[in-house]
Amino acid sequence: MHFSELPPHRISIEDVWNVIVEGERRHRIVWTAGRVLKEEGSLHRVATGDPARRRAVLRRIRSHLKALVAAGELEERGVQFNYGTDHETSYDFTGTSDRFHPPVGDDGHLGAEGARKLPGI
Repeated sequence: MHFSELPPHRISIEDVWNVIVEGERRHRIVWTAGRVLKEEGSLHRVATGDPARRRAVLRRIRSHLKALVAAGELEERGVQFNYGTDHETSYDFTGTSDRFHPPVGDDGHLGAEGARKLPGI
């Protein structure tokens, strides 16, 4: 299911991670919350939808990007980029898909153990 169809709280860090890994398999990408939505296929629907929902989805994805920085999988660029959702902090991929596998429950969300390992969620 696309991020545009999910309630914001159902967008898991694993979902965001999978979008990043798939994108990086094709080419190097500067990651922002907007770019995650673009690669996932939901940017237009989120950007043109309800403003309150858009803010909630972007806030959720940004928190996951920050958690991936804390885990050493992304690195902040220190430069703002705009991929259709205003100017945002940008990140570079530094990890490998074999290194990062947060403990995810059957419902697709991080368990308590995973949340302790990844601050900011």
